[in-house]
Amino acid sequence: MTALAKASRPVASGEPHELPDEADDDSPPIQLEVKGSALVIINWSTLWSQPQLKRRLLMPLGGKTLRVSPDGISASLEFGNEETAERALRICRLAEAQAEKE
Repeated sequence: MTALAKASRPVASGEPHELPDEADDDSPPIQLEVKGSALVIINWSTLWSQPQLKRRLLMPLGGKTLRVSPDGISASLEFGNEETAERALRICRLAEAQAEKE
């Protein structure tokens, strides 16, 4: 079962959403949360690089900034509005589900 199927319930704005990891996967689980007009991704580097986040998510959606925490665990992508941040969250879910298939 894919993460998308497992995490199919809608997530309200500001509500943390943890994408379940597979039992045989040692990577920490990716957590996604929309906070206002920002998408916060915890453990983002288990699936993406900073250039990927910029080129494939931030720039195509007209995002403003990408900030990575000093410890490298969380990334915050700032968009023009909450709806765009929620769209980015859905795109991340799809990318995570696709990665599980491969």
